[in-house]
Amino acid sequence: MRGVTRRLERDFFVRELTAWQTARLVGTAFHAPAKFPSFKEFQTAPAGPARRPDWKAVKGKVLQFVAATGGEVIIK
Repeated sequence: MRGVTRRLERDFFVRELTAWQTARLVGTAFHAPAKFPSFKEFQTAPAGPARRPDWKAVKGKVLQFVAATGGEVIIK
């Protein structure tokens, strides 16, 4: 039940944060349109499709994880 409670609290926080950000943007657009940020300045996600990491970088991360956990890498 604690997991459900935490998820509900997190969802409520996200809703409150979204409402606050929306109100702030509407207030800025209505009262001071010159201060309104462009979409590129406001956008948090990178534009375009996500770049896939190089396979060598992924292999290095996996080997670091295996070394840290004391596991063994089996390559077929």
